[in-house]
Amino acid sequence: MKKDRLQGIDCGRAIAVLVVVFGHAHVPVQETSAIDIFARFAVPFFFLTSGYFFKVPDGKLLPALLKMTATFLLPFFVWLAIYLLWFQPPAEVFRSPIEIARLLIQGGPAYHLWFLPSLAVSSALMLILLRLDIGERALILAAVGLYLTGLVLGPYYQVLVGEGDFIWNMRDGPFLGFPFLVIGWYLARNSIRPSLQVSLAVLAFGACLNAAEILTMDAFHIEFEHDLLIGTIPYGVGFFLVALAWPMNAAGQLLARIGPYSLGIYCVHLLVIEAIYSVIGRYDGGEAKYPALVGAAAILISLALCWTGARLPLFSPFFRTGKKMKSSLVKTRFDFRRAPTQT
Repeated sequence: MKKDRLQGIDCGRAIAVLVVVFGHAHVPVQETSAIDIFARFAVPFFFLTSGYFFKVPDGKLLPALLKMTATFLLPFFVWLAIYLLWFQPPAEVFRSPIEIARLLIQGGPAYHLWFLPSLAVSSALMLILLRLDIGERALILAAVGLYLTGLVLGPYYQVLVGEGDFIWNMRDGPFLGFPFLVIGWYLARNSIRPSLQVSLAVLAFGACLNAAEILTMDAFHIEFEHDLLIGTIPYGVGFFLVALAWPMNAAGQLLARIGPYSLGIYCVHLLVIEAIYSVIGRYDGGEAKYPALVGAAAILISLALCWTGARLPLFSPFFRTGKKMKSSLVKTRFDFRRAPTQT
């Protein structure tokens, strides 16, 4: 593994994507499970990482926007096409504007791919606001406003309104992704790197608050998505800070070698899981068989596919993140328009 990468971040990437794979190996889940609660730091961590290494490119705004969004949308469309070939949805889906919109925003049967369009939209908004020089405080206020909107119209909609479901999943678009991008950017810009003890305390607090929210709302039979909650912020931030501060050892170095393949594993793992279940079947009622074993097998197969694909120049961008992360950059204070090199 190259020395110019942040090993703690790569280790965090590996842990986050492995947790996602094990979580999806339990699909379909009839009710909240322990791993469903536990896994809610993972996607916020990926948004935080993108914010931490966010860089405002030079040149005209429109070409910069197109290049940045293409970085995320090109893998999305390629993987979406692969999943559509596997699942083969009925032709009616492609004649319905609503269903097409769901495919492009949520990924349709490849429901985990929602992360990439959300990252593209959030990054574009981040770039526009930074180019406008709106100031750090205004950027933070925009992030707070979007996250509060996501809470009110998302998981707490039934609590506040009393009945019905909001028509939009608030993890899509900028409501979840943009606030975490801003937090990551803010941590980098201000060189905030708490001690491991403080980071673990933030992580523990976030984990407890997130679990308490989920279990309480489940107890009152409130239907909601688990991706965006009050506790999601300290939980995701806590894990990110721990990744920054974690001292490397042999196990961490091994995990860090998986980190660069996290994008590919994230994209391909659900296809691998579905392929495994197509062979071994599911229990009556659709419940997953041997989810832990399926998760472990999916990780190994996904990693093998990514390792192979990353060595083919044409396919490498769909299986591996960028090769360099300048660790020296995170030790300095940044001007408003630039942050560390993004991978």
